[in-house]
Amino acid sequence: MKYLNQHHQSLPVQPKVLSRVIHQLFLGSLVCLPLHSVAQTAEEQNVEVISVTGSYSKSLEKAVDLKQSNIGFSDSIVATDIADFPEQNLAEALQRMPGVTIERNKGLGDKVNVRSLPTEFTHVSINDLATASGSGGRDVEFDIFASEIIQSVTVQKSPTAADEEGGIAGSVQISTARPFDFPGRKLIVSAEGAHNSISEEVDPK
Repeated sequence: MKYLNQHHQSLPVQPKVLSRVIHQLFLGSLVCLPLHSVAQTAEEQNVEVISVTGSYSKSLEKAVDLKQSNIGFSDSIVATDIADFPEQNLAEALQRMPGVTIERNKGLGDKVNVRSLPTEFTHVSINDLATASGSGGRDVEFDIFASEIIQSVTVQKSPTAADEEGGIAGSVQISTARPFDFPGRKLIVSAEGAHNSISEEVDPK
């Protein structure tokens, strides 16, 4: 075979030499590819790992466990730690459940209605003990419960024969935090403030 250079001169090229050069170039490219992939893998392994640990999934898991253990239709809200209930007002937290509505007093949740029935037909218990009403009727005002002591709340929407009387609409079962629920010592401190837009002052709430 003969090829022309830039000066249009014919140079003899042996086919064996040309095939040998192509073969060496091909082998060199195969060697470089694994080295490049290894370097890229090493760079990917050196990426800093950021691990985010949350308790929201644990709260949902406990709520599902309570729902499975109860007989009938029920929904639960669980706090994963002391003073870690999702809402400051217990009634405000319960309104997120399906089939539960609340009555408001001055804009704040006060009473709970289950299955659209009046609050008088809802049985409320704390640690399996019936709760007395502070008013003249049978309705319970939920704004008197401090959320710091609430560990879980279960709304039972289908009464059974084993339930106490008075819960035609359903029952609200409140469970407080127990001393041995958490290992070791725990100290929970919270502070709140209210900002007055007129006086431009911040006062403790």
